[in-house]
Amino acid sequence: MHILDVELAALRNCPETGRVNATVTLRTDAGSMTIEATASDDRDGDRRGFIETLMQDVMRQIRFMPEVRSGQTRVTLAPDALDRAMQQA
Repeated sequence: MHILDVELAALRNCPETGRVNATVTLRTDAGSMTIEATASDDRDGDRRGFIETLMQDVMRQIRFMPEVRSGQTRVTLAPDALDRAMQQA
């Protein structure tokens, strides 16, 4: 699965945890998928760091998918895949 584009939506703060929840849509060479991700609320800091933290949570969840866990599917990220997300955060 080659991730071509990443889009963020529905960013919302969780006052109990101090984290941000987001809906992350991945457009891939095989279609698209939507994953709920969470990251530290550090949007006032480095934007790219915030996006990368969200993507770490997304990738953590993807690694649990049977086809990825078994090694049948390899996940790669296009060099410009985070461009749209960088503009949205």
